[in-house]
Amino acid sequence: MATIHLMHGFMGFGKTTLAKELSKKYNAKCFTIDHIMLEKYGRTPKDFMAAFQKTDEEIWQETAKLIASGQDVILDYGFWDKDTRKKVQERALKLTSHVLWHQLICDIDTAKRRVLKRTQENPDELFIDENCFNDRLKRYAPITDDEHLNVEKHFTGEVMPKNVLCVGALIVCQGKYLIVKRTDTDDFLPGMWEFPGGNVEPTETIPQALVRELKEEIGLDITHENPEPIGFYEEPMGEADRYLQINYRLTFSARPNIVLSAEHVAYDWADADDPRLDAFLRYIIQQGQKA
Repeated sequence: MATIHLMHGFMGFGKTTLAKELSKKYNAKCFTIDHIMLEKYGRTPKDFMAAFQKTDEEIWQETAKLIASGQDVILDYGFWDKDTRKKVQERALKLTSHVLWHQLICDIDTAKRRVLKRTQENPDELFIDENCFNDRLKRYAPITDDEHLNVEKHFTGEVMPKNVLCVGALIVCQGKYLIVKRTDTDDFLPGMWEFPGGNVEPTETIPQALVRELKEEIGLDITHENPEPIGFYEEPMGEADRYLQINYRLTFSARPNIVLSAEHVAYDWADADDPRLDAFLRYIIQQGQKA
């Protein structure tokens, strides 16, 4: 079934750049509303809201046709506030059950610098000065957990948040789950059974980190697989703002070849009620069963 990809982030976060990359990845039709409006109404539309609403409706009508034909669609808007996201989510679900939000996370100083430079150097962009940027920033509210959206996060700024960001893989085959055991001499959780995964590097997107971690830890190449985001887990952690792990599910009909790195000493395929699974791993399995 075709997917509607919804780009969420403030101006200068890099939404359109990422949308173009996703368009190639998913062979999707991308609608960047700023560019469409610029082409139709110029840099300073006389009645911005009327122009926006008209363009928005035209995009949704075209989206419905494309989704019905089986093609993915990317809506490159921003969706700054919670109420708008709720309405968009409801409208998207009427067209397809596959709706994926792409949340871009960027420091504001970097975003402002990008926008002001773009306005100064590119006469084909909508005109945004510093006062306009600061005024619109008051209306921007990032996605929160209580919205219960299917979200994939992308870090696009130059200053990383003070978070510990990780990615985890729930690998399923014939009703069993792949678990790996840390070495007994590991400084972190020695001898612990866990799901494969690890930290997201500052230069990576979360999907890129998933590909790298699985290749490094268990020798599994998922370049041509389609991992499904199933949820996340977060909690306060020491001096960091929080620990955040984004979880994905990969399902195989036959057991893949596993080659462990030096970080792990054993692997196994476990049932959901296996006593080696702690509460955290059981929680991830529940996420996978609900997704």
